Amino acid sequence: MFSFLKRLVDPDPIPPTEPTTEPDNISQYFRTHLIRTVQEREALKQDPFRDLVTPDDFKIHDSTGKDDVTNTNTQPAKQAFRIGRQILPDNLFFWYVTQSFIGYQACAFVAQHWLVDRACSLKGRDAVRNGFELVFDEGIEVDPITIKLIERHNKKFHLKKKMEIADKFKNVFGISHILFLTGTGDPEYYEKPFNADGIQPGRYKGMVRVDPYWISPLLTTEAVEHPDSENFYEPTYWIISGRKYHKSHFVILRGPEVADILKPSYLYGGLPLTQRILERVYAAERTANEAPQLALSKRLVIRYLANLEQAIANQGKFEEAMCALAEWRDNFGVFVDDINNKVEQQDTSLSDLDTVIMTQYQIVAGQAGIPATKLMGTSPKGFQATGEHEIDTYHEELESIQENDMTPIADRHHVCLMRSHIAPFLPDKKPLTIDIKWRPLSVMTEKERAETSEIKVRTYQTAEQTGAIDAYDIREALIKDADSGLSGLESLERPEELDELEDPDYTQQAESAYNKPDDDTEATEDADAEDQPQAINPPPEIENPSELQTEPITQRIKRDGRKWYIVDSSGKKISGPHSRKDLARKNMADLDNA
Repeated sequence: MFSFLKRLVDPDPIPPTEPTTEPDNISQYFRTHLIRTVQEREALKQDPFRDLVTPDDFKIHDSTGKDDVTNTNTQPAKQAFRIGRQILPDNLFFWYVTQSFIGYQACAFVAQHWLVDRACSLKGRDAVRNGFELVFDEGIEVDPITIKLIERHNKKFHLKKKMEIADKFKNVFGISHILFLTGTGDPEYYEKPFNADGIQPGRYKGMVRVDPYWISPLLTTEAVEHPDSENFYEPTYWIISGRKYHKSHFVILRGPEVADILKPSYLYGGLPLTQRILERVYAAERTANEAPQLALSKRLVIRYLANLEQAIANQGKFEEAMCALAEWRDNFGVFVDDINNKVEQQDTSLSDLDTVIMTQYQIVAGQAGIPATKLMGTSPKGFQATGEHEIDTYHEELESIQENDMTPIADRHHVCLMRSHIAPFLPDKKPLTIDIKWRPLSVMTEKERAETSEIKVRTYQTAEQTGAIDAYDIREALIKDADSGLSGLESLERPEELDELEDPDYTQQAESAYNKPDDDTEATEDADAEDQPQAINPPPEIENPSELQTEPITQRIKRDGRKWYIVDSSGKKISGPHSRKDLARKNMADLDNA
């Protein structure tokens, strides 16, 4: 693995006098299957595709993870990995063969480059930047203190940072193993499948990421021999420092999936982003490095000689003259020559050099799935693009990362956290089911937020005028909208609907209309009566009180859903519908006057 250190100490090792028949231990450090016989080793050495395909020998394990020495039915699987006759041209075919897995050590070296590192880490950083909200089952009321405790533990275990790092190294190596530490002290705990109910209080210690060169796969018989199995070519166990871990204790992130026939070559991982972009990054950096060299050498001086053969024959004097020319002439110096000599200077145009350079970096951005404006922090050139459509596509990619990679990590973390640190302190000791809802990726500016709120208010007004909602519904909508600026208002309870016979406002209006004096009575009053004192007489006795009783009001307002109707004493609708109650009351007053 660290053979480069040996080369630094002994850069010119003495080649062996005789070819060795033993395989290189360093080259087989990452192999999942070892070769047993000398004949098989020699056969693979003659095979030019030995690094592309899996070795012939399959180490088979039974369902418990132990070696299955009785099973020898591996020939069909072996035959699948032999390269048959191909009709493609050799040059074309071998070019595609070179796109195979480069190894984890090479991936780590390539990831050191600034552009490769940015391409591998940017997506995960943007996906978790705005965070998420905790969501519980509908109908379950959770104490705000409990929610605060969960959020505090998420910060304690660095959940967002761990998810970001896991996605980065998924791009670096093509696979990322996240192990959740919930062990109970039982030496065989991790060999058994994961059981959430078996997590004891206080046992969850967080999650760790294991680089793939410290871990090796272990397959069972079903995973090797049965292509119709769901677990075909899916390692059942992973070995870490000689200890077996069942796959259910991990959340494994993989890059783009490869075909089954190539999975052993990729050590059951996905395609690394480093492998896919390393060639284009090299081309882009080489193109960028040409810029200062062209700037220093864009001026070409041509001096015509009368007798070139004579100059070449006297080579020493000619070289001395050329050195003097180079010493006197540069971009800021002075060139001196005889008046009879002919000298010309040609300049290389650099007008489109920046476009050529940025186009190479845009190709890298396209392979990484990141807009060039985001990856490079500059405006795109060469493709006449604004970058707006690329940002929308980029957000779709981030949403896929959140759904397929980040959410499984957060769900497993909350399952372990709830049973270890939260549920023991709940009144009923029962763990809650926690889901997450990712916040929007794009953040609106203050101006955009104000314009959106204005559009929402106009929509509410239109809905209110049609009778679909009322003021109480609008108030609740504004409270629930975090961007409305009115989310701090208190909710108001909707008053109970009263019959118009019991409505104080309507009763007062009816009594005022009944007791209003007639116009004829007002006309016959003495004009001077206002100047004379009026005697206060007691009200006359009423001989028959029933004659003075007003007729009962037989009309009232009734609400039916979002509409208002005028009904009679029997409940029959006689007018309506009305969108608002005041409109119905006005209509009823018009009916009374009629």
